[in-house]
Amino acid sequence: MTLSFPGLGLEFTLNRIAFSVGPFHVHWYGLIIAVGFLLAMLLLVRRSRTFGLDPDRSFDIALLSVAVGLVGARAYYVVFNWQEFAGNPAKIIRVWDGGLAIYGGLIFGFITAMLLCRHWKVPVLPLLDAAAIPVLLAQGIGRWGNFVNIEAFGSNTDLPWGMTGPTITNYLTNRIEQEAYLAEGILIDPTAPVHPCFFYEFLWCMLGVLLLSLYVRRRKFDGEVFFMYIGWYGLGRFFIEGLRTDSLMIGHYRVSQLVAAGCVIASLLLILWRRRKIRNRSEEEGPYLLYAETEASKERLAEVDRKLEEEKLRRRAKKLKVDVETLREQEAGSAVPEETSETESSEDDGDAASTDAEEDEAAVDAGSDAAEEEDAEDDKEREKAAAEPAVTESLPETETVSEQLQEPEEDSEKHTDA
Repeated sequence: MTLSFPGLGLEFTLNRIAFSVGPFHVHWYGLIIAVGFLLAMLLLVRRSRTFGLDPDRSFDIALLSVAVGLVGARAYYVVFNWQEFAGNPAKIIRVWDGGLAIYGGLIFGFITAMLLCRHWKVPVLPLLDAAAIPVLLAQGIGRWGNFVNIEAFGSNTDLPWGMTGPTITNYLTNRIEQEAYLAEGILIDPTAPVHPCFFYEFLWCMLGVLLLSLYVRRRKFDGEVFFMYIGWYGLGRFFIEGLRTDSLMIGHYRVSQLVAAGCVIASLLLILWRRRKIRNRSEEEGPYLLYAETEASKERLAEVDRKLEEEKLRRRAKKLKVDVETLREQEAGSAVPEETSETESSEDDGDAASTDAEEDEAAVDAGSDAAEEEDAEDDKEREKAAAEPAVTESLPETETVSEQLQEPEEDSEKHTDA
């Protein structure tokens, strides 16, 4: 299949089959949708905590909702395009050829999410907020599946990015009702370039992802991001659907346009009603809190963190081939020796300090004792010096020096004899 953009000088040769495994073929359409779904799930898990939600539980709900949503998207398309399948019901399961209606997927997915939230006691509006941006991202990426299948195009255009090709020409020649478009004042020329509506919707979705991501932390109430998503997508889809030539119809009305208009009106009314209700809260009710700001959310996330730590502990225990309680005791005990060593070190430092203090005190005492002994000897010498003049003065004046010298000798002899 070839697809060309004459105004841009581009031409592509497209193959719907990405690769094959034996007799099984993997189509680009399904592969692209799977990639969009995977990225959406990763983004949901990453952003769940921003809305106060358990990431694992959000993943479970989203996984089941998407599975049911895909069935709903196909059923929606088949119901509103039954003439295509009435003669060959086996074509219903050939989803790789295209034919998924996004609004059918959203309706079935929304109902499934509501039921699962009720079953697992998960707050609905925070979950819808968390899922809004990932879903919009997946929708935008999924539109490139329409590019590969050469579908979701519009009426004629002379803009530079108008596209054409044998597949488009064949479809416009054989499968549309010219009268219905002529009633709207639209003349279809199968050989002229047409609007790449899939690309318009891709750009609209990506712009919505950017704007809503910037607004998330400024949201005023739970559910506001989801309501904005519904309104944003509905607004873009209403105008883009008006260009398409493969719309699902009810009489002369495009089904997707009717649903899109209803979504825009509903989202505006819900946002205005909720904001007014918040402004009119009484003082007794207090200020409005997002679910992520409530104690219930914080306790739930704390419990999730505890379970994650327990899981990590079990994995380490399994790796080390010990039971969990033993590993917990070992990890708890490994911190004790460090504390003990620090305590012993501080005690040793204290003992050393006290020993040094005792030595210093002993040195001071010894020094003071020595000083006292020296003072005592000085006092004795002064007393002795003061006593000698007194003895000299007491001797008779008639005594001669020789007599004075003899007396000590006699005394010494007495001491010697003794």
